[in-house]
Amino acid sequence: LQSSIQLSTSHFISISSTATSIQSKRSQMDTNNKHY
Repeated sequence: LQSSIQLSTSHFISISSTATSIQSKRSQMDTNNKHY
């Protein structure tokens, strides 16, 4: 049971970090677009 909880937790963390990186990339693109 504990290993499955650990697995889902790490899965959730990886999803969160992926979403965060996508968001930061998008905001970076927005910043680049404002320069041009």
